[in-house]
Amino acid sequence: VWSSLRRLCRWRRSSPLELCVASRAMGCGASAAAKGYDPNGPISLDHFKQERVLGEGGFGKVRFVIKKDTQKGYAMKCMDKHTIVEKKHETMIFKERALLVDLSTPESGGQACRFITNLHFAFQDLHQVYLVMDLALGGTLKYHLKKHAKGYPTAHAQFYCAQIYDGLAFLHSKLILYRDCKPENILLATDGYCMLSDFGVSEKFASADTQMKGKTGTKMYMPPEALRGEAYGLEFDWWSFGVTV
Repeated sequence: VWSSLRRLCRWRRSSPLELCVASRAMGCGASAAAKGYDPNGPISLDHFKQERVLGEGGFGKVRFVIKKDTQKGYAMKCMDKHTIVEKKHETMIFKERALLVDLSTPESGGQACRFITNLHFAFQDLHQVYLVMDLALGGTLKYHLKKHAKGYPTAHAQFYCAQIYDGLAFLHSKLILYRDCKPENILLATDGYCMLSDFGVSEKFASADTQMKGKTGTKMYMPPEALRGEAYGLEFDWWSFGVTV
């Protein structure tokens, strides 16, 4: 892990301490350099059967995978280390993983919410970082909206809105500002329920009254105060929710 990060960061002036911290933060304390499949060993790529590509993002691909010992399906976010470093997004990746761990582990406050894509495993190998998440094979809400040019029937829309609301309320109960509520980031599971996904621009607040600035997110869904460069808080998400509705 050390040598791989050192090679990836060789053109940057990173200190050995920074690289060591980066290595530990990426890996959840375990590397995916296992030799062959060991069901009782540290989690690695060998523990999963890769089925197909579900989508692509700025850092790599999302794959449908099946864990070999349980035969349970997951979405595996595979992010290229070279691209992460080249785009200087290490902090964003570390922050997303930390938020997902906070949301998905019993130690951080109880059961995970079914209306967000929860993290189940995180590990790395020489070239990539892997986040293994809840599976949603129903596509994005944006995709389905294209089939309903006049919008959904009221009851159908209410069904989705209630779940998006519950997902945002859960995040806010953990003092997390989602900051990217839009149809592209709302996934549908095969049972028809919604899940919020992609926490790359989310923020963890110190308190419910915390305010911050920054034009991060998608402009069409940003509240006016954010577009004006003014401070905003958790209410940012409710504006985005309203635009989505």
